[in-house]
Amino acid sequence: MAKADAADILPDVLRFNEAIDQVLAESLGRFTQKLTRSGSLFVGTLVHDFRNPLAAVYNSARRC
Repeated sequence: MAKADAADILPDVLRFNEAIDQVLAESLGRFTQKLTRSGSLFVGTLVHDFRNPLAAVYNSARRC
């Protein structure tokens, strides 16, 4: 490959690398949002499931 050929290809390679970087950044952002949402849903479910039994125990202990 001649130097002139490499110089002609370089802008295309740079645009390709920038496109890959952009797609990776967007993908990471979506993954982070989904992970945060999943964590919030898990914690919300956990708190809801424990609240009712703990309230029953608390109320029983308070009456004693």
